[in-house]
Amino acid sequence: MDKINISIKEKAFNRPHSNIILGKVNDHCVRLAVNEKSTFDWHNHKDSDEVLFVLNGELEVQFLNGHIVILEKLDSLMIPKGIIHKTLAKKRTVNLCFEKTEDSTVFQPRMGKVKKGSSVFVFDKKNFARWFSANSVKHKNELIWEVNDHCLRFAINSGEYQMHNHPNSDEAFIVINNSVTLRLESGEIRLNEMDIFVMTKGMNHKPIAQNRTGIVFFESKSCETTMK
Repeated sequence: MDKINISIKEKAFNRPHSNIILGKVNDHCVRLAVNEKSTFDWHNHKDSDEVLFVLNGELEVQFLNGHIVILEKLDSLMIPKGIIHKTLAKKRTVNLCFEKTEDSTVFQPRMGKVKKGSSVFVFDKKNFARWFSANSVKHKNELIWEVNDHCLRFAINSGEYQMHNHPNSDEAFIVINNSVTLRLESGEIRLNEMDIFVMTKGMNHKPIAQNRTGIVFFESKSCETTMK
């Protein structure tokens, strides 16, 4: 796939709720959702965990026990499959969703008033900007969320990394701040802030970052690395 700039892409949407696939990663995908002062009613995802990652705006996630999580810029949250939830955007909000491509969204009948104290499985949200600031290193790659048999990683890149490939998994790059150049056998691709690019499994690449760059990776948990 060609690189896609998310900031440019999201400006084309002006409906209450828009949702498209930006890139496929094996049998999973990265989706772009744009909510314009809208509510996405009670539902769950029958076949897949889901990570919500807010790029701009504010997304309120409600659960059946009355628990509410407010996701602001660069906040992320994993919602396990089967957990019923509702999202509300009080202003224009742009977020990414990481999930199975063939996931089924099951809308629930009118839920009425939620019951305080009922059981629900909820993780604490994690913010990329705070993670980036707390790690004053040149290189770091940390597993943040497990999404079925895939994972979401926060990373810091600086300088050059050795040419390598991933023989058993595609890999999505999403640049959060600064920029990185991917040196390929066919040339170079420069990824700037809010660019996404999916590296196909087996493709040799060498990341080069002139400055300390924040990146989100999405790949299989069993992703292998072969140095060249």
